[in-house]
Amino acid sequence: MSISIPSALLTRDLPYGKVSDLVLYVNSTCNLRCRHCYVGNELLSASNEIDTASIQALLQAYNGADRITVLGGEPMMHAGITTILDALRHTRIREKRLTTNLTLLTEQVEESIIGSDIRVCVSIDGPAAVVHDSIRGRGSYGKTLANLNRLLPRHRNLEVIITMGRWNSDHLEGYFNFFRGLGVQMVNVHRLSLLGNALRIGDQQLQPSEWQAVVGRLSELTAAMPKGFELRYE
Repeated sequence: MSISIPSALLTRDLPYGKVSDLVLYVNSTCNLRCRHCYVGNELLSASNEIDTASIQALLQAYNGADRITVLGGEPMMHAGITTILDALRHTRIREKRLTTNLTLLTEQVEESIIGSDIRVCVSIDGPAAVVHDSIRGRGSYGKTLANLNRLLPRHRNLEVIITMGRWNSDHLEGYFNFFRGLGVQMVNVHRLSLLGNALRIGDQQLQPSEWQAVVGRLSELTAAMPKGFELRYE
């Protein structure tokens, strides 16, 4: 179902103040059914998407904002994704982010990204297939890694997003070896939130003491990385 953005939202000056950081869910559809997805399988199967013209109007309205994150679902499944990316790259938005599982990179999308200042934010939930695929589905790691290796020689503006739970919290050293091997310079770590599909795997959520230990070890590993490496918690 195609959805239009109400005209009242096509402005940064909303009743509660000026918006500087926008998270834009362009569609609900996704090709994966990750066990930890906060969106949930019902919505992922709903085939909703915001119409491309509305998104172009929104990007123009928010031109000059501090940051925008385009995501879904899987945004690369949006029928107008190349048009959206072309519009995004020509805005004055300071930080432009595209969040994706990167299993569906087409030549057309790749060309829309190359040479732009769009940061490709790739979800990787394990430093090896056995870990990643246990939460995102068999074969997903291989597709993501193949597209990463294809994209990186031409586009270095990359951020790895990790959802951290008990299935991958014992693999921190492996992650950092993975980052060094690919030359990853930015990593964003989230603690598993019990929403959507994740409600079925509550035993995988790190308890506060476990999370604190993970954060401490991540700090130690970050300190040993080359200059310029950045670790975020957003």
